[in-house]
Amino acid sequence: GSNVDVYAYYPYISGTTAAAGTTLSLATDNTATTGIATQTTTNQKKIDLMKASALSSSSAINRKNPGAALKFEHCMSKILIRLIIGTGYSKTDFENKVSVKITHQPYEATFMPLAQTLTVTTATEDFISIVPAKLESTDADYMKSTETGYSNMLYCYRALLFPNDSGDGAKNPVTTDATRQILFTVDN
Repeated sequence: GSNVDVYAYYPYISGTTAAAGTTLSLATDNTATTGIATQTTTNQKKIDLMKASALSSSSAINRKNPGAALKFEHCMSKILIRLIIGTGYSKTDFENKVSVKITHQPYEATFMPLAQTLTVTTATEDFISIVPAKLESTDADYMKSTETGYSNMLYCYRALLFPNDSGDGAKNPVTTDATRQILFTVDN
């Protein structure tokens, strides 16, 4: 007859405990010491994090009433970058000459399932650049052919990052004096 609280997160990470939580890494090799982290559409699925909870204080969850309504929320920030060529330039002016990085991004954070918090654990001096995934036209975030600017779009990128705002009124998980910047480099 006792009520229970239900906590959930996705994707499942083996070894996660309520006391220790789990460490998340934006580095694709999980070492974060080998240089710039490159995101791909495949490893972004592993980086993404969603959380949900159903507390007995708002709805009795017990053996007689076992249903827990879980509404999942994304914990990461998604940045979508579409590079559209402006008037006076051609696509060949930029094709295979553009690189994009997002600077001053911490690469590790700890997620606590019971508290439902995400806290950055890397120090300011360890901030690195993230190279976003270059998307193909089959990706859901790719610009649709009916959207304005589609014919002038050269590249479409996406990156998953630790957010500046935790969204729960707590202190921001990304705390640094350095401002994140999207850095475009054109080798021309």
